[in-house]
Amino acid sequence: LKDVDSTVPGADYINANYIRQPTEAEQNDMSSSSENLAQSAGSALNNGFSQPNATNNNGTNGNSASLGYSAGSMAPTKNCSSCQLLNKPCSQCSLKATSEMKHKRNESITSRMQLQQQSPHKRDEKDMFKTYIATQGCLTNTIQDFWNMIWQENTRVIVMTTKEMERGKKKCEKYWPDPQQSKEWGHARVRCLSETSTADYTLREFLLSWRGQEDRKIYQYHFQVWPDHGVPADPGCVLNFLQDVNTRQAQLQLEGLMPGPICVHCSAGIGRTGTFIVIDMILDQILRQGHECEIDIQRTIQMVRSQRSGMVQTEAQYKFVYFAVQHYIQTLLQRKQAEQQSLQVGREYTNIKYVDEIYV
Repeated sequence: LKDVDSTVPGADYINANYIRQPTEAEQNDMSSSSENLAQSAGSALNNGFSQPNATNNNGTNGNSASLGYSAGSMAPTKNCSSCQLLNKPCSQCSLKATSEMKHKRNESITSRMQLQQQSPHKRDEKDMFKTYIATQGCLTNTIQDFWNMIWQENTRVIVMTTKEMERGKKKCEKYWPDPQQSKEWGHARVRCLSETSTADYTLREFLLSWRGQEDRKIYQYHFQVWPDHGVPADPGCVLNFLQDVNTRQAQLQLEGLMPGPICVHCSAGIGRTGTFIVIDMILDQILRQGHECEIDIQRTIQMVRSQRSGMVQTEAQYKFVYFAVQHYIQTLLQRKQAEQQSLQVGREYTNIKYVDEIYV
């Protein structure tokens, strides 16, 4: 990523996309992704990793295609005359063409949120699946638009998967204030209420004010143990992190706050961001359908890439998705086995009688 001159039309926009599982109708209408993952898949399997053996009794597949909704980016074009990143498609830069498109985006998102609030009891197939926002890390001139997006989407949970600086390079501008401090970016006023660090991530709690409306609490989960090169050695730290993120989102839903999509970003918003989202999508499928459901990681990545180009960027990240899913399933089975053994031990103890009871 590089900063773009603020005088360039559209330089205050960020690049972001909705990512979600499609409905069955959308799956049928989907055109297959042109990206070929066969080489990566073969390499992953040939390096000693076997795909999880999971088949669904009814033969259905929970992984499918996408709508390709955009939350702040236009449909990609081959080249943009105002884009200062040479030989880069517009889908990977921080530009947007006109303010008219932003007005239409605000209008459509507002209409969608109003519809959800008016008919909370009507849940269609789309509501069964999580929706994410995948976006790039903030540039100095996109922080204001980032917070505007967080507000208009009613996002309450932000997942940051990169450090601000890595290998001496700026990966993401700091878009939040220090603890107990406040900053303003346009109409958005952000106050950092607290900052708590764990072994793997930092949790920050923000209070977001926007145009005099009721304040909202925003939770930022900043994952900080992804190495500069490669992927984490232990998938367990990522799985535990995702569990904490999802627990927070579920808690907000129980409180009736109707939280919007979880916003996930790294630097470019495709590598680690895509890896986190794909893993979470598959874990969500396992929770809904059981561990014996059919899991198609390659197809899931193709589906996600059809909504945001380049998601899951490297072969190492592709392999890591397999390792994380395998680790999750193995842990799930071990836990169930331990629970069954505990129940069996309990039944055995019920047959034990004291000596006094035997001779009564």
